[in-house]
Amino acid sequence: MNLWYKEISNNPIEDIKKYLNEFSPVYHQSILNGKYKNLSYWTPSQLLLFYNPILQKKTIYYLLQQGVDFNIPSRKGLNFYQLFLILFFFIPEFQNKETVSLFIDTLKFGFSPNQFMILSPSKIYTILDCLYQLQKKNIIQTYFFSAQKIYSTFQYQPLSDELYNSIYISLLCYGCKFLNITTTSPLHSIHLYNYEEYVKKYPIFYDYILENYKLPKNISIHEIKKRIEFLYKYQKKIEYSQKNIPIQSETNFFEMDKEYFNPEFIENEKLQCYEFLSEVNGKFNFHHTFFPLLYKTKINPYTRTPISKEQLEKWKNEMYYNFPITTLEDNLLIYPYFFSSLQINKNNIYTRNLFFFIENYLSVSHPYHQTYDLVKFKPYEIQYFSHILYYETSFLKKFKKVIEKPTHLHLFKVLYYYCKSNMKYVNIIYFLMEEILQDIHSYHKLKSIIDKLDDHSTLFYNEYSGRFGTYNPEYMKKFIENLIYIHRYATMKHN
Repeated sequence: MNLWYKEISNNPIEDIKKYLNEFSPVYHQSILNGKYKNLSYWTPSQLLLFYNPILQKKTIYYLLQQGVDFNIPSRKGLNFYQLFLILFFFIPEFQNKETVSLFIDTLKFGFSPNQFMILSPSKIYTILDCLYQLQKKNIIQTYFFSAQKIYSTFQYQPLSDELYNSIYISLLCYGCKFLNITTTSPLHSIHLYNYEEYVKKYPIFYDYILENYKLPKNISIHEIKKRIEFLYKYQKKIEYSQKNIPIQSETNFFEMDKEYFNPEFIENEKLQCYEFLSEVNGKFNFHHTFFPLLYKTKINPYTRTPISKEQLEKWKNEMYYNFPITTLEDNLLIYPYFFSSLQINKNNIYTRNLFFFIENYLSVSHPYHQTYDLVKFKPYEIQYFSHILYYETSFLKKFKKVIEKPTHLHLFKVLYYYCKSNMKYVNIIYFLMEEILQDIHSYHKLKSIIDKLDDHSTLFYNEYSGRFGTYNPEYMKKFIENLIYIHRYATMKHN
């Protein structure tokens, strides 16, 4: 969306409406998410941040009303939330309680707590990694903020302890974890016997404790400790209603025709009544973790009936936070602490997140792509994939290294490099990938007879004609050569 590349007018909502009028409604969502034709360096929502989120607060919420997903990364490798966090350290106007409150409020619209920001194949962080490191030192070069001319005087400055801790504990409450950092902090080890000072200081932490331990609203800070100790002591004797309805307060009696829905495989009787949004369409009560989907689609997912704008705004205003759904049992497992392990399991984590970013590039122009097949590639299939990209083009030469070292991580690093370098590479890679996947599929059907071509020429011909239709001796020759290349890689000793 080039509209805000240099500046933002005094009425950006009207700018958006006028800009979208030039396109079919089919493309409006892609345009607002920064994924129309190309993956934008900065999404429209990110460009608003450069101009000052407090001044653009109304427009930020307008974009959310239009179904914009703030988790979609831009070409810079990070999403709206991640850029918002970084700018706290580089734009002085961000360093105030009002902006921190706005950041925390936007988290309820579907914040993905451990989505990676991929600044380069060797610089992959979670949002908690980034917060911790930026408070210690500058890890972002100013050229990173290029490709926009709205703001230019970036200057690194750590946050005050008050603002830093407020953001930190909020991210912990939303389930954020570290990938690259092993550290200790008083906030990590808050427990039942030192929690009171934190509850008094951070309202979000008070709500977090109540919801996680399924305690009634508005109880005193001192009462929290007594109730949690009681629940821990008698946890084996806890019984639930078995009626698939949430825990009720004394003044909130069960109505027979109400239905409760949560997105996890959790019995509703293990959840508190206040975790559910107010009733809609007569009897539907959705858990608050449904809110991002409902706000985006504006449709009841079970009846396909529309949800009014007034109802959606009511939910938005009555819900302060949108913590991940948990049960009492989950939280008693870490008693007397309030936060579990803050380290992400690194098993294949880099590979998965590089793949996620590559998939975002390919989905811009090819929404029905078969990229997921790459995840299931065996080493010899990675080699053949890289072989074609290396030998069939004159400019994808980094794939030679993948032929020599056929791992998913190595493959995705090279794909990431080319996707981020130039969008023309994305289209070429995708075009060749379609043929490569078909070749591999043909090989799987014919591999048992690949060494006996003369004896089974009819089977080879049938496979060729099924794919290409009209016979062409040059195409047939190339088809067989490609199958032989796959077979050679498959029968190498290291495979």
